[in-house]
Amino acid sequence: MKTKVFGIPLNLKESELVLGKKFPYFDVETVYGDTFSHVNLLGKKTVISTFPDINTKVCSIQTRKFIESFQNDDRVQLVSISTNSNNDFLHWCAQEGLKATMISDKSGDIAKRLGVWIPIINKYARTVMIVDELGYIEKIYVTKNITDEPDYKAVIGYLNKIN
Repeated sequence: MKTKVFGIPLNLKESELVLGKKFPYFDVETVYGDTFSHVNLLGKKTVISTFPDINTKVCSIQTRKFIESFQNDDRVQLVSISTNSNNDFLHWCAQEGLKATMISDKSGDIAKRLGVWIPIINKYARTVMIVDELGYIEKIYVTKNITDEPDYKAVIGYLNKIN
């Protein structure tokens, strides 16, 4: 899979970012101090929204749109992941008046195992993954350019079709 950073085309580790792959093991603390792990992905569809930096316009828009789209949908859970700190996420949530499951992956460990790490900027690629009830990656969306918003209609339409 490919994306662009500053107009430079980059290949993501396609061999790692594949449909049908089990979402990697992780165990982290959320911004609210709760433990959250790969086990929390089981039991319902999960939208994994990854982005470079919550403190940028497109990442903020992406996060807000997905929270607003799924906050009242009991069939789907949303998990947002980036390299931002928990303090960055807490500040953003307070500023936006929203509460969501947000995971800080400062080291990029999860991103590297998924194949969505961009080493030249030490950030996540902008992706949306649908993880099924058993923890397997069912659908992957990668933006053509890291500055593009994801295709919200495609993600929401896909979930409406299968749920």
